Amino acid sequence: MTTEQLKKVLERDDYKRVSDKISDAAEKLEGIIRAKMEALEETEISANGHIYIISKVRSNSGHSEECLARYKSRDEQCEWIGWRSQYFCGDFHCWIEGAKTRTEVEFVNDAKALLQALDKIETELAKEAEDALASVKDIVED
Repeated sequence: MTTEQLKKVLERDDYKRVSDKISDAAEKLEGIIRAKMEALEETEISANGHIYIISKVRSNSGHSEECLARYKSRDEQCEWIGWRSQYFCGDFHCWIEGAKTRTEVEFVNDAKALLQALDKIETELAKEAEDALASVKDIVED
């Protein structure tokens, strides 16, 4: 490569630009999927071999927040989707491992499968509740 071509390589920012868009999409999807999981009282869901959990982080000051997180593996700490790595609330004892861009890409790719899994869970829960109501219909109806 010529010096001019090398300079052009260094000036490129395609990955940074796309990474920002992926982060925005992951943050929005995280909120949607986490809210649906909470509504269905689900704390863990998996798609395409990735395990996602609703996790709560707490600072020593008492502030806490819930977020969807993904395990790298069962034995490792999780990465928080839609967050950047940081000390939560400035608490140096409370490190949050934010998701890397590649993890966010995988999460965005998993989103459709996660929503389909949540749809299946909701269908099953609704059927279970309807069956329970039907079994006591004669007792509770006026």
